[in-house]
Amino acid sequence: MFYRIPGATILSWKTGADQAEHLYVSKTAVFDNKKAIRGGVPFVFPNFGPWSLGPQHGFARISMWSLQRREAHKVVFKLTETEASKEMWPFTFEVFYTVELAPNALQMRVDVCNTDKQPWDFTLLLHTYLKVADISTTIVKGLDKVTYIDKINKGRNATQEGDVVITGATDRVYRNTGDVEVFDGTRRVVVEKHGLPDTVVWNPWVEGCASMGDLDDDAWQKMICVEAGKVAEFVTLQPGEIYIAKSTLRLLI
Repeated sequence: MFYRIPGATILSWKTGADQAEHLYVSKTAVFDNKKAIRGGVPFVFPNFGPWSLGPQHGFARISMWSLQRREAHKVVFKLTETEASKEMWPFTFEVFYTVELAPNALQMRVDVCNTDKQPWDFTLLLHTYLKVADISTTIVKGLDKVTYIDKINKGRNATQEGDVVITGATDRVYRNTGDVEVFDGTRRVVVEKHGLPDTVVWNPWVEGCASMGDLDDDAWQKMICVEAGKVAEFVTLQPGEIYIAKSTLRLLI
């Protein structure tokens, strides 16, 4: 497991004797601590999507976290308010992010704590970029009959019919889903989740990759984002309350 403390971004998850990589990171990703890293598992908080108060997807993925604990197979990050964050979002908070390697699994836990004297709202997402052998042979199972917000189609609601197959630019928020499975024709990865009821599926396709300077032109063929989150509705956290969310990426053998 490799990671960067700025943004608390997980960059690599490998398994097996051959140390096969399961996360996608763009070769042209920017590592300047100012821009979110294009790949791995960026941490989206306190806002998903465009934000009138600050950068898209919030400030957590471009903030300096502290490393609270480091072991051979486990790390714990912590994020708290700063003067810069309070200029955008005038609240106090603590976020603890625990990432642990287990046999054929990457376990992630988030504890969001309201240390303020007033309630505040947030959304949360683990923006996972999964590496796939070929997008043309990749399917996402577990979303049949689930309602989703189609952000490519002006945010209209639709209902999934069958497995998800990527045939063009895709940006969907599936509401209230269970665990989902990604099968690329050679390996299966299950995205397990608790406290993260929504699943975002994203692939920018040819045109999208070409328009992003930090994403490889052929990335659309080699990756799919399948992201566990609480994004369709805001969480309101009262003073002193803690919101706990978990997600595990599990390789099925």
